[in-house]
Amino acid sequence: MTTGPQMLWEAPTFPFTRYLESKYATILAEARGLTVEDYAEWPQKEGYTGSWRTYVFYSRDTTWHLAAACEENQKRIPETARIIKSIKGVERAAFSMMMPGTHIIPHNDGKNGTLDVLRCHLGVFTNPQSGMRVAGTTIHWGPGKCMVFDGQAEHEAANFGTEPRVVLILDVDRDAVDLPAPQ
Repeated sequence: MTTGPQMLWEAPTFPFTRYLESKYATILAEARGLTVEDYAEWPQKEGYTGSWRTYVFYSRDTTWHLAAACEENQKRIPETARIIKSIKGVERAAFSMMMPGTHIIPHNDGKNGTLDVLRCHLGVFTNPQSGMRVAGTTIHWGPGKCMVFDGQAEHEAANFGTEPRVVLILDVDRDAVDLPAPQ
């Protein structure tokens, strides 16, 4: 399903998403080794209610405000880091954990500074009471399934379930991606 001018791909056919989905078992195994305490609270607290935590482990930009944790964090998830580094155009990657009752308010990411990126979410630990609204369309993450959206589209997320929701987030340089034909 797409909305607007290619803002959301719920069943993306990008080669990198098929590759990422094929590596889900490895990513899941390493994610299971992390605890809530391993994740850092997202620093921009005005953008959400509840508890939104991230485990940032990759950034091509070493000056990005969360890049300092990447090298150490990669040691805990070496195979996941290797998988991400093998994907052309990845700018940043992190596990994102939303605790029950968390709501990330509607926002858009512009072009993330000077980068024009697409955002990919791979469902890791999901529940049917967690979801995301992108450009007016509500979606729910499935374990081991990717969805891709344009961060310039207004989006928000919430977890109304009783378990944490974890997705692997990748920001991918739009110029490095072969976009599928409009649906």
